Amino acid sequence: MRTRAGIEALYIFVQLMRRVSNPSLRRRYRRQLVKVLLHRPNPRLLRIYAMFCALHFHYDKLIAQFKATSLVVGEKGSARQDARAAAD
Repeated sequence: MRTRAGIEALYIFVQLMRRVSNPSLRRRYRRQLVKVLLHRPNPRLLRIYAMFCALHFHYDKLIAQFKATSLVVGEKGSARQDARAAAD
């Protein structure tokens, strides 16, 4: 069971390093996982921390997408209001 947890943690770590394009996030995830590995060398705990890093990356991407789309919607909304004011 511990071997499986270690393999899963390694897989999640490799996927994070491959998919995260932001160097500061990659550095942060590496530091967190190395810190856990050095202080508490438990494969199950390492797997949990790797999942937390993956969730953090997922939420970071969602927030970035939300900000990008909300700015576009806001610009269209203000353009519509300007068109209505011009029509009146």
